[in-house]
Amino acid sequence: MMPESSSVRQNELGPDYFGYFKHLFFELFPQSGDRASPSPPSNLESLLGYPSGQVEGIVSPNNVVEDKSCYHSASFFTRVIGEELSEYKKERLKAILHHATVCLNQEADEVFGCILTTLLIELDLQDKRQLSCHSSFSNEEICEPLCNKKRKSSSLDHFGGCSNPFGVNTQLRTKVYNEIQAVKGDGAICMEAVEKYSDKINEKLTEMEENIDEYLDMVVSKCRPMTKAEKQQLGRRIQKLPGEALGGVVDIFRQRNSSATDFPDDVFVNLEELDNVTLWRLYFRVQAVVKSKEL
Repeated sequence: MMPESSSVRQNELGPDYFGYFKHLFFELFPQSGDRASPSPPSNLESLLGYPSGQVEGIVSPNNVVEDKSCYHSASFFTRVIGEELSEYKKERLKAILHHATVCLNQEADEVFGCILTTLLIELDLQDKRQLSCHSSFSNEEICEPLCNKKRKSSSLDHFGGCSNPFGVNTQLRTKVYNEIQAVKGDGAICMEAVEKYSDKINEKLTEMEENIDEYLDMVVSKCRPMTKAEKQQLGRRIQKLPGEALGGVVDIFRQRNSSATDFPDDVFVNLEELDNVTLWRLYFRVQAVVKSKEL
């Protein structure tokens, strides 16, 4: 028997979107001599889980309509990245960033759906414990598969009295249910299996968070140096943020200064002393907050 290839093992875990989009990004921005470029995967189709020949059309300049809204008359925060690239590569960069956002959002939505489904199963388990105390229910009713079970009285009623209050699709609910069964190895759905599956989801979230931070750092590392006037403008925008949004700004500063472990409640940040990557991470976080308020 031939040894299982790494690409096959990767596809069992799901498409490696981070590896794929990092490779495409590094193709546009070859690394300098002091920092080696990661070796590209031998087969991008297998990396993403697509049949051979289907990847070529996924990320191309023709897939993204040029957005000229960023080239407004104001001189602040324009032409941030890729000015040294040819027009073709600039369009390809837009396509890569756009599709990376779409794919990573879809992956995050699926994980979120798994979390909600796990919560519903946990609530159903709690109901089963209560139902098992009543002799009026048969063992067959108590052991009925949770994802198909319909009862008039359930903890789900606390979420609006419907069997699918969060809008999680049936296919995903069945997938999560089967995965939790597999955790125990004997097909049993119990709190122990749910807890183990929850730990697995937490590990996935941690991995995703680390990968996203790495990807964002990689992208903004290619941004041009922020001007002094832009730093002053960024400082004014940060000061105008609502209190609940400042936590995200502080988180970026802490992540980028991991050596400092003791922070006071009130953090004073001198933007003039921050590195360029941190400055642009702060800028895009602020922009995300501003756009969310405009929606």
